[in-house]
Amino acid sequence: MDGFKAKYGYDLGPAQDWKQYRDIAEWFNRPDQGLYGTALQGKRHEALWYEWLNFLYSFGGDMLEVKSGSECGPVIVNSPQAIAATEYYKSLMAFSPPDTLNYFWDDVMALMQQGKVAELIMWNDATYAVAVDENVSTVVGKMGFDIVPQGEGGKVAQVEGWSYLIPMASKNKEAAYLFIQWMLEYEQQLNQHLNGGASARPDVYASAEVQKLPYAKASMASNEVAKPKPTIPQASEMTDILVRELSSYLAGEKEAKAALDESAKEISALLGACAPMKYPVQ
Repeated sequence: MDGFKAKYGYDLGPAQDWKQYRDIAEWFNRPDQGLYGTALQGKRHEALWYEWLNFLYSFGGDMLEVKSGSECGPVIVNSPQAIAATEYYKSLMAFSPPDTLNYFWDDVMALMQQGKVAELIMWNDATYAVAVDENVSTVVGKMGFDIVPQGEGGKVAQVEGWSYLIPMASKNKEAAYLFIQWMLEYEQQLNQHLNGGASARPDVYASAEVQKLPYAKASMASNEVAKPKPTIPQASEMTDILVRELSSYLAGEKEAKAALDESAKEISALLGACAPMKYPVQ
């Protein structure tokens, strides 16, 4: 801690902004000791898009200029904020293992469980397997958690849904509905949360048992500022476009602006008249 403060001029602690996040990654990056500052999910996989969104939102960017995930609106995925977020994201590859372009969420979680990474961005449902379950993790009792670092966009996090659904073709719709009703009761949701899941019930998060989990406060703080992703019918196709273009950028095939410009053009064409490009390109 003394060495860190001597080099960077402030006390070592959870990164509050992206400069601090990079400083910490740089400080702990010691490949010769089998330790890396961070680990990016750089594989051409939807995990790349999900991870990148943390940076996009925090830097003040977004994919569409809308108020809710169900709306269609101007495409802003190639805004200056988005370009800055994407360039920063790639800069962290310098402190990530050399095969980071082959990683998705399971790979980086395994590295953290083995104590080979100093810091990374994690999903709430992965934290139990790292911080609580001694059967699969070597770093239980050694982990701290905080909300994603702040950028121009302020405090922000992602919201993702775990849903119980009844297929239209179900032959037992009433039984399925009754099961969902039972599963969403407090006791079942509490047990789900205490065993590594994530509940949709605020009263579960307020439970004294849940509060003892090392990541509970960070989860609650993230929920309060969580940002919904697009839920329009074309959402999965938008994701596919961005996964491809972000992967091309990380692989060195394109510059960040070119990759995001192409994403903006294709997303605008996909969505049609409701989604003009706010930052048009040639």
